[in-house]
Amino acid sequence: MAEKNKTGNYVEALDPKGYVSNGEISAVDGRYLVKGSQNTIIKRSGRTGGSRGSVATRGGYTLKGDAKTMNRGIETHYDWKMNNGIKRNIRGYYNRLEVWYNDSWEIFQEGLTRVGFNWAEIWNNTAQIDVLLGVNGTNSLYEWSGGVATVASVTSNTITKQKYVTGTTYSFTSEPSGNDTISDTGSGFVTAGFAVGDEIVVSGSTSNDGTYTITAVAAGVITLADDDTLTNEAAGDTVIIKDSVEGTWAMAHFFTGSTRKVYIDGTEYTYTGGESTGTLTGVTPDPSAGGVVGGDVAIQSMRTYASGDLGSAWGASYNADVIGVIYNYAVIGSNSSRVVYMSKDTDYTNFAFSAPRTAGEGFEFVIDAAPTSITPDEDYLFISAGEDLWYKISFKLNADQDGETVVIDRLKTATGQAALNQGAVIQIKNNVAFLSFEGTIDTLGNIENIATTQSVPISDDIKDDLDSYDLTGAHGLYYERAMYIAIPRESIMLIYDVRYEYWQPPQIMAFSRMAVIDNSLCAHSSTSNETYTLNDGYTDNGAAFDAIAAFGYDNFGAEFDLKQCDELATVVKLSSNTELTNRMVYDYKGAGEIREFTISGSDSNILFNPNPLAGLGRTPLGSAPLGGMAADTSDLAKARAIDETPLLDFFERQRVFYTNQEAARWEILGYGENVMLSDNEPTFIRR
Repeated sequence: MAEKNKTGNYVEALDPKGYVSNGEISAVDGRYLVKGSQNTIIKRSGRTGGSRGSVATRGGYTLKGDAKTMNRGIETHYDWKMNNGIKRNIRGYYNRLEVWYNDSWEIFQEGLTRVGFNWAEIWNNTAQIDVLLGVNGTNSLYEWSGGVATVASVTSNTITKQKYVTGTTYSFTSEPSGNDTISDTGSGFVTAGFAVGDEIVVSGSTSNDGTYTITAVAAGVITLADDDTLTNEAAGDTVIIKDSVEGTWAMAHFFTGSTRKVYIDGTEYTYTGGESTGTLTGVTPDPSAGGVVGGDVAIQSMRTYASGDLGSAWGASYNADVIGVIYNYAVIGSNSSRVVYMSKDTDYTNFAFSAPRTAGEGFEFVIDAAPTSITPDEDYLFISAGEDLWYKISFKLNADQDGETVVIDRLKTATGQAALNQGAVIQIKNNVAFLSFEGTIDTLGNIENIATTQSVPISDDIKDDLDSYDLTGAHGLYYERAMYIAIPRESIMLIYDVRYEYWQPPQIMAFSRMAVIDNSLCAHSSTSNETYTLNDGYTDNGAAFDAIAAFGYDNFGAEFDLKQCDELATVVKLSSNTELTNRMVYDYKGAGEIREFTISGSDSNILFNPNPLAGLGRTPLGSAPLGGMAADTSDLAKARAIDETPLLDFFERQRVFYTNQEAARWEILGYGENVMLSDNEPTFIRR
């Protein structure tokens, strides 16, 4: 601590270490953000190369899909990349399930008594596709294929999908001075839904069977990519042109075999064949009479297996709540039973097994409490049970290489260390994190080594916050080196930097589930049937939010000496519309005084606006924030502001920055004061 020098250089660059709420607020190092901080993000802390970090406003969020139609929050979701590479995102609320398709949420199941599903992917050995299994606290097992397609046309008993055409009207032309083309005298390419970028497969032609890429499409002509070469061929052959990924109903993940139904605009239609083509046959009731037209969305209905369909394993009173899959075994648990069932690895509806058990058969075992989550991790399956227990399940071939033993190890745990629910278990790279009944966030790595001194919960820094939260229904997700946890009862989202091991300040957002949709971080609402894209814009779906960066107290190494200052300096980046409040808190929680100053983004005297010619490229180096959650500040002006203020004795001080205005953007780069020892002695504290 020294008196102000002639240059006024008493501002230090920030080196934020994270957010903490554990312990006395005035005892926290001033480099930490503390309780009261919210809706701000620490950027670049801990990076090499000289960058010491900063604190910025978070980004906002925008609606993804239609606005709410009811005040019922999202209770379930699943993000699924199917074996054909297509991504499906589903959500559930009230009594229905919906899938994200063509920029809209489409209903595919209604009338459910419960929508609190847990999901797991598994391979359907019969259909040779992966499917989604779901349990929802009833005595049924649900299966969904993920099939979604756009209708091209219908008759009284058929439904034809887009991305598939067949007939004798197709000719092929090698263009000597341009890209080769496929023509259709029936002008059906646009109706069939073919689009630029689609990869198509041609079959049935004399000379042009093969795979091609579309660069332009009109009703009667498809233009191919530069490298695609055709041979001149007149129309006449019966040719099939289909999308290479989802051309037929089967390729688009629609079921073959029994119980085949599609859901279109509130009505289920049963079909009997045609899955290997683009036209479903034997469709009832009459889709044309039901008003189905081209452009409607057809979605595979879920299959439901009641306890009686699953062999003797499930009784009618067994309500399945949690599910996990390992080595294609489906493992099912109930919140009200200690019995855990495991299916055959080639048939998830068959839970039978022999004694001794043969490899690949189902199994049944009893644990010491009802399971709350079932989670695969590498070669093991972890089961959380009751409020205290964890089990590790593995498999060991017998010496005869035919029999297989299911090995069940109970881990050493302490009271309250079981996972709250299935959604509160988060897979993060090479580990699994979870929210426990104890009100901590821990990892299975710590649980398995609980005797070591290093085995402490990763949530210790925010213990006070967690102790005050109702964690019911919490849900977590790992995305781009950060762990996101939605706490719906508190309208709070927590963020943990997995790489550098620190917490961000709480984000005030009413979310129930975190998701990744269209390669962006998204969240489902806890209060309505809405979904949002995060870090999109600078408001919360049009509303302003409080952004607060409250740093820890600093006594400048002299706990019992009075200090003074008459200048407060700040280095910040901010948008022209931002009015940033710069608060000086003298002594514990303002016991001395609280003074406020404003740094205005419209004050040209303090601003240094960026010159577009100064950058190395369009995106400045290092501008990408953690997990995509901080608002972009690369285009903001830099400001240096010194606020003068009358001298006031204090022992310690806190600096707080905040805004509550629409589309405010700012980033704190450094701050400080010309702190000096006071000539006054603190005789009033002597006793």
